[in-house]
Amino acid sequence: MYRDSENSAVVESIRFLRPDVAVADVTFRFVGEVRPFGLERSSCGMVCTKENGSWYIAVFRNMVPFARPAAGPLEQQLLVSRA
Repeated sequence: MYRDSENSAVVESIRFLRPDVAVADVTFRFVGEVRPFGLERSSCGMVCTKENGSWYIAVFRNMVPFARPAAGPLEQQLLVSRA
């Protein structure tokens, strides 16, 4: 399903829990006509560990972003005025 697709990754944030353990938030953007699952972007959370001088991905959690519904009348009104 990823054949002929292109994606780019942007590291949004990195938080070091220890000098050898880091948590990273990454956004992936799909470019071109082929988009797996029809997505333009997705995000992931990673836990990375440093072993013998090199960084490795220990945990990779892919997430499909979704829009949060407007919470109340004021927020809904603000969304309408922006459109």
